[in-house]
Formats: sequence, C-alpha cells, structure tokens
Amino acid sequence: MPDLAAISHAVDLAAFANWLAARALAALAAHDKALHAALIEVAEALPAGAPNMAKLDALLKKVREINAEAYADMLRELEANLRAFISYEADYRRRLLAAIAKAEVMEASPERIKAALRDEPFQGRLLREWAQTLGQATAQRLRDTVAIGFAEGKTTAEIVRAVRGTRAGKYQDGILQIDRRHAEAVVRTSVQHFANYAAQETYRQNRGVVKALRWVSTLDSRTSEICMLRDGLKFSLAGKGIGHDVAFLGGPPAHWNCRSTLVPVTAFDDDRGQRAAAGGPVPKKTTYADWIKAQPASVQRSVLGATRARLMREGKLDLTRFYDNRGRWLTLDELRDSDEATFKRLGL
Repeated sequence: MPDLAAISHAVDLAAFANWLAARALAALAAHDKALHAALIEVAEALPAGAPNMAKLDALLKKVREINAEAYADMLRELEANLRAFISYEADYRRRLLAAIAKAEVMEASPERIKAALRDEPFQGRLLREWAQTLGQATAQRLRDTVAIGFAEGKTTAEIVRAVRGTRAGKYQDGILQIDRRHAEAVVRTSVQHFANYAAQETYRQNRGVVKALRWVSTLDSRTSEICMLRDGLKFSLAGKGIGHDVAFLGGPPAHWNCRSTLVPVTAFDDDRGQRAAAGGPVPKKTTYADWIKAQPASVQRSVLGATRARLMREGKLDLTRFYDNRGRWLTLDELRDSDEATFKRLGL
C-alpha cells in the first residue's frame, strides 16, 4: 500500500508542479510589455554601429530594473505557494505514516518546516538564489542581444523580435524563453525537493515507527540511470545504505526534474521484495504503466486524458513511456482532495 499511495501522490505532485510553474511563468510574463517598451527605448537611443558599452549599460538600467522586478514577483509567487505546500505535505506524510503503522505518530518540527524555504538548498542553491541566478542570466542575455544586434546592424524590430520570439514560433523562440524553461525546471525540482524534505523530517520524528526509507522511482523509459540504480533500495534515516553502498545523495530530487520519492519502511511492511498494488502484490519492479492500468477509469481519464485512457483500456496505447501530461494542473486544494480520494480507495 505505501508504494501505491506514493506513486499516486507523485503523479499528483507533477500536476501541482505544472500549476505552480504556470503561476511562476505568468508572474514573469506580466512584465513583458514594459520590458519590450524599455528595450525599444534603448534601441532607439543608440547610434548605429557597435555601441559604446558604458552607454549601453546606462541605457539598460530600466530594463534591468523591470527584469529584476519580474523575477522578484516570480519568487514571491513561489514562496507563497510553496510555504503552504510544505505545511500540507508534512501533514500528508504524517497521516500516511499513521495509516500504515495504525498508530499515533508525531508531526514534523513546525520550526524546521517553516524554515525550509529559507534554509534548505536544492541542486546546490536556495530557492531565492535560483531566482536571482535566473534573473541575472536573463539580464545578461538581454544585454548581449542588444549589443550584438546593433553591432550587426539589426533594426530595433529585429532586436525586439530576438528577445520576445516570433509569431510563427508562438513566441517560444525568443531569448526570454531560455531562462523561463530553466525557471520551469526550478519549480518542478523545488516541488519534489520540499515534498521529500517534509517526508524526511516527518520520518525522523518517528524513529520508533520508521525503521528505514525506501527509494521509489517512476519506472519507465524516461527514468534516469541515477534513479534506476536506487529504485527499491533501502536507506537508514541518516542516509546510509542498508545492504548496499549506493550513495543516498541527500534523497530525491537526485537531479533536475527528478520524479523519485521516499517511502517509509515500518515494522508492518512486507520485506519479500514486492510492491503492493491494486488486486494484490506484484513484483517490486512495478512500473508507472502497471500503476495506471490498475486505477479506476476516473483516475485514468484525469492523468491520461479521456482519449488516451480509452485507448489504453482497449490495448491500443503504448505505455512504455511516461505521459507527464503537462496540461494537467492541480492546485494545492485539488492535490489535497486527490490524496483524500486515494486514502479512501486504498482503505488507509
């Protein structure tokens, strides 16, 4: 049961990350009109030919300010939603553990959960540092695009087009999109990071119930070698391998866009190397395809879409690859409702 609940929750976390990524990108896009207008002012104020870089930097002051405010707004949007998410996730992990152990369990330290956004880095940096890094990278790209454009004799319209993208490319081919794609990766990875941070904090508070952690990876053709190697392996609460010497790496996320999670191993678990699934135990290497096929039609439609779900049931859809379905969004309230439905379905 823990593994099945973990996979279901991980799928919903991906949908929550989709929603949060859209909110973050919308915060950035809200400044696009002002940014484009400021760039036009810069372009029209520069003489033809290679620009004087000192003068260019002075003219770009307003552009830098608008760009910095855009990323500050993105950070505020992320912090507000992630703060609520971390609190919910810690409570979800507590309730899941209580359901598995059929016992009262302790909640994670409220102080540590509250401080997570401020103090816990992922992929080497804190959330606010990633926002700052992305903003600085965008500012540098804008400067380089204007400088190179004028050196090459491009018109103002051509320079602005290089920044915002083309209509034919659905405005996805401009330089602004480079760091926005990076921003999406930051959002998705941050959701996984804080989810697993909340999990580990909860499990550490319940050492009398949790005897180990098991790494559970989404098993499909997109699974990284890092996560394939660790899938199913057990680690102590301190991150030491149990029966192996594979590094814990601090737990998931082990890389950008990682989809792995941690499941508590309790005294109530069956250690015979199988994963629980609807209809009975199955071999430990249960895949995402196995999981989705075992779900009710309503869940299949929600994850795959109505057409794909029908084709899958008819045996006409290849599920050897994971359908991330980035068009599926879940707000935090919807994530909470979906988790409650999973608990009821599994009898937890």
